[in-house]
This record gives sequence, structure tokens and C-alpha cells, in this order.
Amino acid sequence: MIGTRTLSRPHHNTQTPVPDQVAFRIDFPRWRGTRSERDRRVIDALLAGGRTRDVSRQFGLSPGRVSQLRRDFLEDWRRFTGEVV
Repeated sequence: MIGTRTLSRPHHNTQTPVPDQVAFRIDFPRWRGTRSERDRRVIDALLAGGRTRDVSRQFGLSPGRVSQLRRDFLEDWRRFTGEVV
């Protein structure tokens, strides 16, 4: 998860309304495609449950930078989906 429920992948989800699941399945790949290859790999690692420390080591980044990227990804996602930033 990147930061909020908004970015969690809804799989076999009976709580998220179907229209929200459909919107996510359309919007998330489109948003992800706007990011650089490295950002996409970092996003994937975070969504797979990677801890900040592990992701920082995997990509040669400081843990602080991974935290910054996590916030940047969330803000960019919110802008992309029209949420208030």
C-alpha cells in the first residue's frame, strides 16, 4: 500500500463498491503508465508489501527518499483521480 486505502489493490473485495473497483482497475494502470520505469518498479515493490527499508536497499535509495516518493506517489494519484490534494 502506498499510503491510503485509495491505492490499495482491490482483489476479491466485497467491501469496495463495484463502480469504485472498476474505476481503480481502469485508472491505476493509466496512472502507473505516467511514471518512469524506476518509479513503476518502486510502486510495485511498495504495493507488494515491501517495507521502506527493504525497498530503499533494493533500489539503492535512502529510506527517507522512499518515504518522500511514497508521499509523491499518493499526491500524484490524488491529482490524477481528481481528489483534493
